[in-house]
Amino acid sequence: MGLYRQEGSPYWNYRFSLKGRRIFGSTKQTDKKLAQRIYQHERAQYVLGEKTHEVQPVKLKVLIDEYLENYSRTHKRSYSDDVSIKNRVLSHFGDCMASEVTEQSIERYKAVRRQKKIGGKGKTVSGSTVNREINFLKGVFTKAIAWKRVKDNPVKGVSLFNEKDRARVRYLTQDEQERLLKMAPPDLRRLILVALRTGARRGEILNMRWADVDFVTNQITLPKTKNGKKRYIPLHGDVAELLSKMPRTGDYVFQDNNGKPMKWSGHRDKIWGKTIASAEITDFNFHDLRHCVASTLAMRGASLQAIAAILGHSSTRMSERYAHLSPNHISATLALLPSLAGKQVWETHGQAGAVEAKSAK
Repeated sequence: MGLYRQEGSPYWNYRFSLKGRRIFGSTKQTDKKLAQRIYQHERAQYVLGEKTHEVQPVKLKVLIDEYLENYSRTHKRSYSDDVSIKNRVLSHFGDCMASEVTEQSIERYKAVRRQKKIGGKGKTVSGSTVNREINFLKGVFTKAIAWKRVKDNPVKGVSLFNEKDRARVRYLTQDEQERLLKMAPPDLRRLILVALRTGARRGEILNMRWADVDFVTNQITLPKTKNGKKRYIPLHGDVAELLSKMPRTGDYVFQDNNGKPMKWSGHRDKIWGKTIASAEITDFNFHDLRHCVASTLAMRGASLQAIAAILGHSSTRMSERYAHLSPNHISATLALLPSLAGKQVWETHGQAGAVEAKSAK
């Protein structure tokens, strides 16, 4: 309890508990001594009853900023995604009060977002994307209730879109993969090659450190993955050759000029779009490179367990979408069952049938 400062923020915040309730706020000061005086003054006002815990009117934007600063930044790996979602949510709700956000207005938000066109190509925002935005808003209000900022969560009764049939399997042929690599500029080409030979997610690749690459054991360690578990990927020969030729200018394999992990910005989105267009490839995202890896492995006879291990799935449930791509492997497995009796089955059945027919007469 007392003063604290979030990573990346110049301001000192305060927090303390009073009669079982948690109270927090920002001093809006960068000087710690001045921040300490403000904190002591604020705390004294609560203790003396000059300030109460009653819910005060607050804007939605303020709730979201408090959620990002006091929770998402330090507790969620998807903090950068939350920042992007914030912009989409506020572009719809605007500068409204939190009390103006109702279950009905959220249903309206769902409908508007679901119908929004992407890139002018007739494609609309997916239900899973809208679900993530609704869950973000639900998390904002859940924390706001815990922090005594609001009394109710308007998102609580809002249903999500059905995602059972959303599994997407978009992959490239060998020829398309080679065209993509040929048309990509050097930086993007390296990212694509690593993705096609590891099955790693884009964020996992961009956060890869040189210390995670072991040329002795031919293995890449991914310490930060989507499910929070460390994952190991065999170092494919193509990736080993690429990395051995890349200069080591810092801690990260792919980093910016400030020594930080390379960011996938809007500018890189445009480069990606131009690249796939030049390669004459349509309806293909960077994430689909994972599908290329899994699909190729499935068609070459890899088991679903092996595919799940490479992609970092906790079970084979997610990998089952590739099962239909390995008919030869499945047929070979089924062929392991021994033959029962060949034609004798039919001959015996026929004779038995004749006897039964004769007995019936």
